[in-house]
Amino acid sequence: MTDPAGGPAELRGRVGRTTAWAPFTVAPGEVADFRAAVGAEEEESIPPTFFCPDPLVVAEALGLSMPRPFPRRLDGGSSWEWVAPLAIGRRYRRRAAIVGITAKQGSAATGAMMLTTVEVTCADEAGATVGRCRGVSISYQGPDR
Repeated sequence: MTDPAGGPAELRGRVGRTTAWAPFTVAPGEVADFRAAVGAEEEESIPPTFFCPDPLVVAEALGLSMPRPFPRRLDGGSSWEWVAPLAIGRRYRRRAAIVGITAKQGSAATGAMMLTTVEVTCADEAGATVGRCRGVSISYQGPDR
């Protein structure tokens, strides 16, 4: 694979880019709406994915620009790590970072691919990590026509 402007080497230079911390408060109404949306039963605890239901969407909402050099896109999956529970009424903060970019040659159906891994970190006001989630955005060329 060649490395023109916007190619793999240039895009790998984006690894480590991080957004500023953005505050948010866990509001009771938002928790109730989230529980209803994900089918969680009413209980004292907040569903752990509340701070980041989709890392790719949240990363972009926080201002992280995803490198997507090819016209087609796939969601490459997500994972979560929970360190401490969230509490209703408390303030937290989130930020997003690009933690990996990998170029691959896929199948005849996908062609060249670029996998971008993002991480969203949630911390309390004192800076202690509450949770992290990672998501992979796959940008791919598609078959030559």
